[in-house]
Amino acid sequence: MKTRSLLSLLLLALQLPAEDLRGLVQFAGQPLPGATIKAQKGAQSILSRSQEDGSFYLEGLTPGEWKIEVSKQLFAAQTRMVTIPTAATL
Repeated sequence: MKTRSLLSLLLLALQLPAEDLRGLVQFAGQPLPGATIKAQKGAQSILSRSQEDGSFYLEGLTPGEWKIEVSKQLFAAQTRMVTIPTAATL
């Protein structure tokens, strides 16, 4: 099976006050539903899946640096680092 490159995959992460993260997964400017989004910080791991409009929601991330990985069958995985601020920095 040939893997398509996700050079145009967009992971638009918006930080929300309650240590939650919302984003949008797209390919070639179009929503990419069904992608797996995995947030990992040390031993902590939180999973989500993109909706029909490409949106996703990760809830309960603790402050600090998180690795966000987006993957979908037939696509190359993409990784971004995101910092969740402490309540004092909001």
